[in-house]
Amino acid sequence: KVRMKEFYVNRNRALMTVFTILATKHEGEIGLGRDCFERLISHLQDLPVFRRQLRIENSGIFFQALDDDKNHLLCAREFLDTCECLLYDFWVTHETSVLTRKFGLHLPSLTNFIAQGNLDRVVWGLICVNILLVMLETYWLFNGLDNPTWVEDLESAISLMYLVDVALRLSVTSFHAYWAIPKNRFDFMVSWVLFLTGVCSLIPSMAHVRPLLTYLSLLRILRVFRLLRNIKRFHTLFACLANLWLVSGDMLLMLGVTLLGFGMIGHSIFGGSFYSNNPVLEGTEYLTEGYMLWNFNDMLGSLFTVFNMLVNTYMPEYVAVLNDVSPIPWLGTLYCASVFFAGVNVGFN
Repeated sequence: KVRMKEFYVNRNRALMTVFTILATKHEGEIGLGRDCFERLISHLQDLPVFRRQLRIENSGIFFQALDDDKNHLLCAREFLDTCECLLYDFWVTHETSVLTRKFGLHLPSLTNFIAQGNLDRVVWGLICVNILLVMLETYWLFNGLDNPTWVEDLESAISLMYLVDVALRLSVTSFHAYWAIPKNRFDFMVSWVLFLTGVCSLIPSMAHVRPLLTYLSLLRILRVFRLLRNIKRFHTLFACLANLWLVSGDMLLMLGVTLLGFGMIGHSIFGGSFYSNNPVLEGTEYLTEGYMLWNFNDMLGSLFTVFNMLVNTYMPEYVAVLNDVSPIPWLGTLYCASVFFAGVNVGFN
């Protein structure tokens, strides 16, 4: 708590220093004019962290929204609010659908139906039916019973209704406004996957991939998450998981770079030495324990091998065999120690 307070105090002190440098006096008031604000935005766009978030064409919208007293100047308080807002990603999009904008088709009844949450209640009912259907199919599967003929028809109908839900929402809302909400992205992707899976299962020529389509149908269970989102405790849990995913991007990027880097090094040094007839490998635990599948002979295999080493932290079988096949006897030990230090101790932590 003390460190957070110190951070915000220092940040506000630095921002006030910036404000003092940029502010000018206009008719007895000190602040940033619109021209100065647009130049500030244009310079911030040169920084990688703001390149995607800021657009010079939106600077006027920012300025008007943040100018609370409408005096065409940003005072110190408004400037601090501006710096807070610039941390977010903004974009401009139409709110209404293309049917309204291009063809003048207004659907007030449908808009009110969606705004009042009635469409959500219908979808929740479909999800409940879907859950019951999954439970029945599981019961029949475990008891060795065949599914009735009406089950596939009902599954296809439910998948179609999910797609109708997406179509109704897009008929009153623009796609970009719809896509801006994370739960809508989830519903859109799952609805299309389930619908296309149902269509493919009805095509005779797709019979050879029907087992795979069965696994894709398990995505219906993910629809339960939409129902659980409305329970406060689960909503908090999903929000925490979503935030963890957002902040883990840098860690995943670091792990990816680590995998790629050590995979390339391992492929360059040890590649081509891992084959069953290699006399150097005869009698080694690497060969007798069945590790031959994971090797450095190609780039993809190198990535999987390094991943195994990261997950298992230390594998003496790899240390011994890499020392045997490497041109320098201790090079395998150095390589595995480097993977352990950079991947496990640094990357994962």
